[in-house]
Amino acid sequence: GLLDLLKMWDKILEAHPTATLTLAYGKQTFMPGTDAEMAEIDGLIAKHKKSVIDLGRLPINQLKKVVGQQSFYLYPYKTD
Repeated sequence: GLLDLLKMWDKILEAHPTATLTLAYGKQTFMPGTDAEMAEIDGLIAKHKKSVIDLGRLPINQLKKVVGQQSFYLYPYKTD
């Protein structure tokens, strides 16, 4: 899920120093995590504020535009 991706972000930046991660929509709407997990996610986003951009929940037309501007589209999903 998103937490796992953010935990790996330091290693991703080591390999790709100019990488950016744009978060849109899901964190506020689809995160069933615990309060501790949400706090950890927020902390990791804050730690990487230069390379992780949290856009929050967007109207669908704006979300489509943001997705269309990205090099990769990830949908982090965790089943457990």
